Amino acid sequence: ELNPYFIGRFTKAPNELMGRSPATEYLPEIKMLNKMRKTFIEQAEYEANPAMLIEDDCVIGQPATGAGDNIYIRPGAPIPTPWKKGTSSALTAEVIADQRQIIRDGFFNDLFDALADRRNMTATEVDSRRETKMVLLAPIISALQKELFDPIITRTLDLIADGKKLISPPQDIDVDVVYQGRLALAMSNMQTNAIEITLAKMAPYEPLGVFDNYDMDKSARDAWINAGAPAENLVPVDLRDARRAERKQKQDAADAAEIGETASKAIRNVSGAEEQALLE
Repeated sequence: ELNPYFIGRFTKAPNELMGRSPATEYLPEIKMLNKMRKTFIEQAEYEANPAMLIEDDCVIGQPATGAGDNIYIRPGAPIPTPWKKGTSSALTAEVIADQRQIIRDGFFNDLFDALADRRNMTATEVDSRRETKMVLLAPIISALQKELFDPIITRTLDLIADGKKLISPPQDIDVDVVYQGRLALAMSNMQTNAIEITLAKMAPYEPLGVFDNYDMDKSARDAWINAGAPAENLVPVDLRDARRAERKQKQDAADAAEIGETASKAIRNVSGAEEQALLE
């Protein structure tokens, strides 16, 4: 019941117990690439040391094919020539590169470089391209976090707590696992981008009070965390509220002083006007 070990399933079909990896889907491509590599090596070796076309008894001794060797032929005999098969190792290398790219794409390597095939892109286009790729990768990452990473972290904390190596947190604190890896931050940053886009769209309607629907403080703090900024640099909520209350108190005092000064001037002006009327 303590789950001594965990196994994460990369992907799985509906009602499937055992998971599968990209290698399962692309195993034929991987085998083909291995065969192509073997053929390429044999072909390159043959081009470096090809078979020779030699007429019978036209060479003195054994034909030498090593680097810097000399081949001695009899007078009037045809010169030995290498036998060309008509294949091209350069073309084979190009086909191998294409096959490698197919396998890389199958393992989602292309998702980690939004500019792999295009360099003349604006920052907005890069963000849009990255978000599109993250949508494809999000279910896989979420499944791994749920089935593998979360249980491992929770079990590790339980073992540390059982060994009296961890101070018990207060009962009113809800402990949650927050991932700070590049992929996790990229996925979280999608929410931040959605907040920014929504606020920008709603900006013209701010006079109508539409921003009252949003918790701006929580949105700002979430955006800070999702961007990967240090959480310890965030001011605690209690301290933030205390600073706001202090500023409001000072502002209220300043407003009251300004109102008092304005009222005092008005009273003096009225008193002066009455005195002037009596003198007249």
